[in-house]
Amino acid sequence: MLNFLDSEDKVLRAYWVHTSSNELLQKIIFAHGLGQDGELETLLQGGEIDKVINDWVALSELDVNPEAVWSFLLFTGYLKADRVRQENDETVASLSIPNREVLTVYRTIFRTWLEQRLGGPRPVEELQEAILVRSNRESGSGRYDVMILPRTPGQPGVVMELKVKSRRRRETMKGAVAAALKQTRERDYAAELRACGASPIHEMGVVFDGKQVRVGIAPARRGGARGRPD
Repeated sequence: MLNFLDSEDKVLRAYWVHTSSNELLQKIIFAHGLGQDGELETLLQGGEIDKVINDWVALSELDVNPEAVWSFLLFTGYLKADRVRQENDETVASLSIPNREVLTVYRTIFRTWLEQRLGGPRPVEELQEAILVRSNRESGSGRYDVMILPRTPGQPGVVMELKVKSRRRRETMKGAVAAALKQTRERDYAAELRACGASPIHEMGVVFDGKQVRVGIAPARRGGARGRPD
């Protein structure tokens, strides 16, 4: 708050998260993935997860006990405990992301995680000049996850919706892919691609379940007013 009050433009910025490196947090999330039941997705959507909390957790414990990561994130300020109770001699807390500032850290780490797993080797210079990759931008009536835009009209464009399969809702990989594609169409994420003249437009749903990934692709659309399936 002091940094905000001292600023000239009075714009809220992520001051606390930039007081130290987030490299350790990134390594922990990369090492333990996104959780077995879509826990990180739940947190990113503003939800809560119930976890057993141990106040004696140490860094060395994280390698042998993946569940200890939640206690570590709580005690380092990257999660908050909304409700704490005792269950069978264990301390259980309902955890959530504390504020928008910390939320930006998780989103940045998630995008980095995605680029490392789906991006592959760095493209050659000609490919870098031909396309523009964006993430988490507004388009249509919502925000897409990843978009590949051509710098030249008439070239293909891609928009991707990313999801983690929810075991809690007994969701199947096929059902999760269908939901991702439906969301992409209903919210018209391809609007930005049409605006830049991309054609054809490929809409993809990418679903993660641990180390498994399933990709669904909707019929390609040509550029134009909302496009038409080929």
